Order: sequence, then C-alpha cells, then structure tokens
Amino acid sequence: MSAPVVIIGGGIAGLSAAITLLQAGHEVRVLEASGHAGGVMRSESVDGYLIEHGPNTVQASGKHLAALIDAVGLREQVVVSSPAAKDRFIFRAGGMRRLPTNPALMFGSSALSPGGWWRMLQEPWQARPATVDPEETVANFMKRRLGQEALDYLVDPFISGIYAGDPEQLEVASAFPPLVEFERDAGSILRGAMRARSAARKAGAGPTLKGLLSFPDGLQTLPNRIAELLGDRLSLSTRVEALHREDDRWQVETASESIKASRVICATPAYIAADLLRPLDAALADLLAGIPYAGIAGVHLGYPESAFAKLPQGFGVLIPRNQNLQLLGALFLSSVFPGRAPAGQTLLTCFIGGFRNPGVMDLDEAALIAQIHADLQQVLGVRDNPSWSRVVRWPRAIPQYVPGHGARIAEINARVASLGGLRLVGNYQSGISVDMAVGSGVRLGYDVAGITG
Repeated sequence: MSAPVVIIGGGIAGLSAAITLLQAGHEVRVLEASGHAGGVMRSESVDGYLIEHGPNTVQASGKHLAALIDAVGLREQVVVSSPAAKDRFIFRAGGMRRLPTNPALMFGSSALSPGGWWRMLQEPWQARPATVDPEETVANFMKRRLGQEALDYLVDPFISGIYAGDPEQLEVASAFPPLVEFERDAGSILRGAMRARSAARKAGAGPTLKGLLSFPDGLQTLPNRIAELLGDRLSLSTRVEALHREDDRWQVETASESIKASRVICATPAYIAADLLRPLDAALADLLAGIPYAGIAGVHLGYPESAFAKLPQGFGVLIPRNQNLQLLGALFLSSVFPGRAPAGQTLLTCFIGGFRNPGVMDLDEAALIAQIHADLQQVLGVRDNPSWSRVVRWPRAIPQYVPGHGARIAEINARVASLGGLRLVGNYQSGISVDMAVGSGVRLGYDVAGITG
C-alpha cells in the first residue's frame, strides 16, 4: 500500500483537505494534538446554554462551506438564522445605531451623520492613487475611498469584530484583496462589487442559502462529521514531535509511531509550524514565527429576560474604539438561533482584548465579567447581574495581516516549495473566515490529488 498523505493539524482547513483527498481516493492520516477535531470550531452545551468557543456564526452564502456541508451529508441538519439577525448595530454617542441594510436606508440611519453617508456615496468618483502601495493599510485605503467618519464608525468596529485588529496595522491587499481588485479594475469598490455580483448572477453562482448558518448542536457538528467519515485515519491527542526527509518520502514522528508519508500538509497555526519546521529551515521558521496573533476572550453571559427594558434583537453590536469602552462587541445569540439559552434567559456572547488591548487578557474571570457587565450597562441598559457566565480565552486567536504580510507569505511559499512534498495551509495565509479556511483546504486537497476543481 502506498504511503498516505499526512496532515498535521485537525482544524477545519486540515479536515477539509483530508476529506477532499479521501473522497478522491487517496489515503490520508490526520494527526491532531488536542483531544477533539475542529481546532477552534468547538461547541459546548452547559446548563441549558449552547455556546461556541471559536466562530459563533458563518455566512450561509459561503460557497466553499456549503459545498463541504453537502459533500459530508449535513445539508438536512443546517439551521439558518432568524430574520432578526439581519439587523446589526454600532454603539455611538450613548445609543445603539442600526446599520442600513441597503443604500436607500443610509440617510435614515444615525450610525453616521448625513455628511458621513454623503461622503460614502461619493466613493465611485474618488481618484485612484498614481502608484499602488502593496503595504497600504486598511485605514488609509478606507479613509481615501469612504472618508474619515466611515473609517471611525464602520470600518474600525468591523475590523475589531472580524480580526480583533487595528485598521492602522492591517495590510488591505492581504486582508481584503477583492476591494483592492475592485479599485484597480473598476476604479471604485462600489462599481467593482456591482460588476462582481452581476457576473455571479449570470454564471448562476448565487448562494443557495442566505443569512447565517449553524446546526442544532453548534458548528462543531461539521468537524465531528468529518471525523466520523475519517474514522481511524484521524488520530486525536497525537502531537507531531519531529518531521524529516528520508529519500523521496517524509517521516513524521509522534511519541508512539513513525509514519512514512508520501506528502505532508502542515495545517497548524503559523507559530506551531515554525517550531516544527525549524530543524529543516531556520529562515522559514523565522518567517512563520514573525506573524503576530491577536488574543481574545469570549465572555458568554446569561441574563434573565427581566434584566432588559427591551430584549436585544438582531445579530449584535460593535463598539468603535473612540467610544472608550473595553468591549469590542456583543452577539445577541438568543435572537439569532433557537435553543441557545434556557427559557426566560438571554445569551450574549461578548468579546474583549484584541490586537490593541492585549493587557486585558491577563484579568481574572471575575474582573473580565465585571468589565463586560459594566460596558453592557452603557450599551444595552442591562439592569441585573448575569445569572450565568462562561469565559473562553484564546491567547493567540487571530493572525494579523500587518503591512508586509503579502511579501512574507510569498517568501514562505517559495521556501516551502524548495523542500518538496510539503505544503502549508491555514488562516494566516488565505483569509480568516471559516469559508476561506474550508476553501483553502479543499483547493489544497484537489491540488495534492491532481484534480482540477
């Protein structure tokens, strides 16, 4: 029997590569250091609450995720968010401001001033720069395309909510490549987006599902299903201790066995890949280790419904930095999906920390909960203390695509290619969303299997 493709790391990118290879007829082994599949995609049911340790929701329109769900037979279990989830808010000047769901509603929204919305509408007529800066930041790009107010009250909280990052410290070409392409090809992000949407409709590539997606038992249902299909090809609680070449094969060493591999896919965070690959290429390891990560704490709070004058409805609220709160944002999960809290209770999932506020991660649980509660009193007017809580910390949660990231990744890939038979995949390379992670894993699986898809 030929040697398997060995995948180091059982997060969603590694699992997506594994199931793609398996369904294409290739033998695989997946080695995961933790005791569960899915990496940060982990769901927990406790005391009648259903919480997520990692991503809480994913866009149902994600084509890679939808295809994977179909491929592993989970379409019938999909739960789509309630209609209320379309409503999203920012906190500004002491109040919740609903974000408009279409341009016609802009001037009825107090998220920006009328002048701020007017400046945004002028985006198609903003001149492109004479020369392209490959390291331009998100902040600079958005300020010149959309204006300062949009940067402060829309872009800044969005970056906090997605990257736990700082728009002044993110490279736009790496974090949001379509926006750069829209400006380059269409002269405007609005015109570019409209052209892309029109092309997708003509190609019949529209989403089959809309809204947000989960499962009755949470998002971990997906990696659990892939783990079931992999069977004993997936080894949990199995840490790779060394990796080296022997002739035309790789040897993967764990505490209990030495595995001969035809190819190796390293699907770990960059800092773990750095430690593993240092004996093979110290310069490659330094490049990987140099990718910064933002730490974040997810603070899940249950409140009695009586704690609110009006129950929070919608997807959630994001907090601009200039509002001087510690809270990055809160999701109203009881409003988004059914069955997330016991009867008479409301579940809020709140985030604190991030690239700009790493010190808060050192607070103990009581201090974190007290800080979040104090901020929620301002944002939501919550009256009673939480009746239930759960804190989940990720000291290195989200990779930051700082200026120079694109060049760094290009150099990483060049050095990896020189090793032969080794591939890297992960959210530090190809986007941090679940759909992007799935897509990167599937594409790599196709590539290794020699399939065009």
